[in-house]
Amino acid sequence: MRVERMSMWVWKALVALLLVQRITAVCNVCQDASHIACHSETTFSVCYDGEPSYDLLSCPSGYYCTDDFYTCYENATPICNSGEDTTTTTAAPWNADDECQQQSQTTFMENKDDPTCTTYIICLVQDGSKTTNVLTCRANTYYSTSLKGCTSTLPDGCVETTTTTISTTIPTTIPTTTTTVTTTTTTTAKPWSAEETCKTVTKITLFANEDDPTCTSYLYCYVNNGVTTALIKNCPSGLYFNKTSCSATKPDTCT
Repeated sequence: MRVERMSMWVWKALVALLLVQRITAVCNVCQDASHIACHSETTFSVCYDGEPSYDLLSCPSGYYCTDDFYTCYENATPICNSGEDTTTTTAAPWNADDECQQQSQTTFMENKDDPTCTTYIICLVQDGSKTTNVLTCRANTYYSTSLKGCTSTLPDGCVETTTTTISTTIPTTIPTTTTTVTTTTTTTAKPWSAEETCKTVTKITLFANEDDPTCTSYLYCYVNNGVTTALIKNCPSGLYFNKTSCSATKPDTCT
């Protein structure tokens, strides 16, 4: 009789523990067992450093996203209910000040707003105060995330800046022959150019990529020390560029 009561108590304890684990599982939160975050009944994304990537993946048909090790299980009870609004619809831009506020000590980090990798961030933590500082590497050096400092080697994924010099030769002899030329001018609309578009701005600005009818990419104009760099960046999977940022709303003019 005592053995039966003990077995029953152990069984109840196990059931209670499983219920607690199920209750504490939350949509859009990374799970310790699988390092996966469920975003709906059937979609999920991989977590990096404890944060969801929101690069959405889908379970097979008939399978549901759970907090268990293999994530998708057939006919299982999903973490997210179908009535919940669990999808992040807008991609939040990276912000150096927000990153620094999360640091507990002085930290060096890459400047994700700088595709040339010639600047970096120092989050200065002192006497409870947190200050964001943007510093520039010496000429011909680049910030390395692995070395936490500037190096002469251009890291993978960084854009090398180039300076173009245009030389003009002025003739020293002026010809004496007078020629009358009749010119017919035809005005043709210039094709859209990412580089020409970025020349019109003096600070970091995002534009629609007019060469992309799907609206899944955008033009990122990066400005540093008066030099403008034009970059084409992609929105996260399932999002579309809409005037100023990537969101789940697909513009009417996109295919």
